[in-house]
Amino acid sequence: MIKQVFIKNFKAFQEINLELKNLTLFTGVNSMGKSSFIQALLLLRQSQMEKELPEKLMLNSDKYLQLRKSQDVFNFFAKDNEKLVISLLLENGRKIEVEADFGYEKTWFEVSRYLPQNWKDSYAEPLFNHNFQYLKADRLSPQDSYSLNQYEVEVLRNLGSTGEYAAHFLAKYSNETVKLPSLIDEDLPNFLIQQIQPWLNKVSKGVKVFADIFEEGNFAKLSYQFPNGEDFTPKFSPINVGFGISYVLPILVAVLSAKPGDLLILENPESHLHPSGQARIGQFLALAAQDGVQIIVETHSDHILNGIRVATKHFHQAPQNERVGKGIDCENTAIYFFTRKKHQHITDIIPVKINEEGRLSKWPKDFFDEWDNMLNELLD
Repeated sequence: MIKQVFIKNFKAFQEINLELKNLTLFTGVNSMGKSSFIQALLLLRQSQMEKELPEKLMLNSDKYLQLRKSQDVFNFFAKDNEKLVISLLLENGRKIEVEADFGYEKTWFEVSRYLPQNWKDSYAEPLFNHNFQYLKADRLSPQDSYSLNQYEVEVLRNLGSTGEYAAHFLAKYSNETVKLPSLIDEDLPNFLIQQIQPWLNKVSKGVKVFADIFEEGNFAKLSYQFPNGEDFTPKFSPINVGFGISYVLPILVAVLSAKPGDLLILENPESHLHPSGQARIGQFLALAAQDGVQIIVETHSDHILNGIRVATKHFHQAPQNERVGKGIDCENTAIYFFTRKKHQHITDIIPVKINEEGRLSKWPKDFFDEWDNMLNELLD
């Protein structure tokens, strides 16, 4: 698990050092640096997957990032002789650190220093191996069929950054057991395809999902049924079902197929969801994080936040011997509000803590305060 991340001279970050928890939530108005933090981690991963680490940090890859050239990501205020640094402090005091030299008009940074000296030692960390999922905000829209990718799904266990392999993954591993006890519905068989149903029902009541592989056509298909009296409707293609289900399905698959120690990075899990569904996803993520999955979430949803707050309160209200499946320990959460230093293109990050009652330690300006702002204007 990543305990701390230090970043220097990357985009709007002159120098930051953030503590990460089981569940870390990033929020703030647009273009304040939330995605940049995630990009720093993805930059390490994609450089390793391109087999360029520990020599180079590759700024462009079909896998995750297209950051153009070095001058586009080197901090505006840094001098040319300064270094770009990304450092991860791990459990048991272990460290992964990359220090790189700025080179103008290059699509990479030359690495001048790295830890560990035997870089292959870092491959045991989820950021660099198959125990990782990244789902970005613009996930794949509903499709009539989905492409198969045997290497990505069956070797890397990857859903794709837009969730493009979620159908293939779900069909392939439909009978795999869920490893996170807080998320298991004991009334259902413990198979991935079965355990997705109750969580999907929190988004759209009664919906059932089916995933099938058609090897002869080299595609996978998803279909959905809905309650109809005592029975169900015929199966519908995703293109005839709302965007919300297609957008949330990769989130559910990523979390329910994870195991303790895995790392998930999720952007805007609330996309296309009703507020009640957003709140349930917040609780869902909190339960998975309490079970030992490390989850980094970028969100603009106060409902996601409130779902996490409720999960925190439920956990601390439960007797100690009955806390599995109740929520998350406040010590396992971190919230960071990204803003800007006044009149400067430098990111400022404000930590906000949740206490045992689900209350927040502070409410900075622009931190989920638009409801109050609009209400005050209506009442004025």
